[in-house]
Amino acid sequence: MLRENAEIISNDNIGAELFSMRVKSSAIARNWRPGQFVHILPPVNTGKPPMLRRPISILASQNDEFEFIYRVAGEGTSLISQMKPSDTLDIIGPLGNGFDNIPDSQGLHILIGGGVGAPPMIALARLLHEKKLDVEFYQGAKDASDLILNNEMENSEFKYHVTTEDGSIGHKGLVIDILPENTKQIAAVYACGPIGMMKAILKWRDNAGFPYFVSIENKMACGIGVCLGCSAPTVDGKYIRTCIDGPVFNADILDWEKI
Repeated sequence: MLRENAEIISNDNIGAELFSMRVKSSAIARNWRPGQFVHILPPVNTGKPPMLRRPISILASQNDEFEFIYRVAGEGTSLISQMKPSDTLDIIGPLGNGFDNIPDSQGLHILIGGGVGAPPMIALARLLHEKKLDVEFYQGAKDASDLILNNEMENSEFKYHVTTEDGSIGHKGLVIDILPENTKQIAAVYACGPIGMMKAILKWRDNAGFPYFVSIENKMACGIGVCLGCSAPTVDGKYIRTCIDGPVFNADILDWEKI
């Protein structure tokens, strides 16, 4: 974990309220794992009260630069979207536990990303593909403008499926609609996105024996396990911290009725 004022290389609008930012930081670019995130401090003008940091998943890295994709959803991310190349970004990272316990099975690895939950799934899909595992990536969004790296995914070497709620691209409906009925060949499932989507995937899995890993999106204050503001309930009646115990968890340890 490192805190630094890192140079912004680019900050591009890639569709609707989505932005892609590349940042120069060799410490983060060379040491992150899929599922980990950076904690970003929005730039606030002098005299205004400070804001909480924003946790954003890392998408990719090359040499000394790393990339993340974010959605403008409030004042903090709006301020970040207005930053320019050569500006410096106050960041802490890489943080959290990523997708570290990947089964070695040669069965099918299904990855599901909804909305801005897609980037960590794309990062993981690329990693699993490099490991010569059988990968299928499913992405769901409200409409075509909400899809992340859709053209690149359509040209990827692993199987890619897409749904949009308005039918502008791919299947019209939800990503849960097109998940395979036959689950015998599945080695593991991984997901990140809306809570409702991840609950639906849990129901789809039913009593099948394969593991299901989720990356939980949660509001965070400190990002280092001190404030307990991002705690998630578990089936044994305890709470675990999304920022340092996660954000990646085995779905079976979480109490989905309370999330």
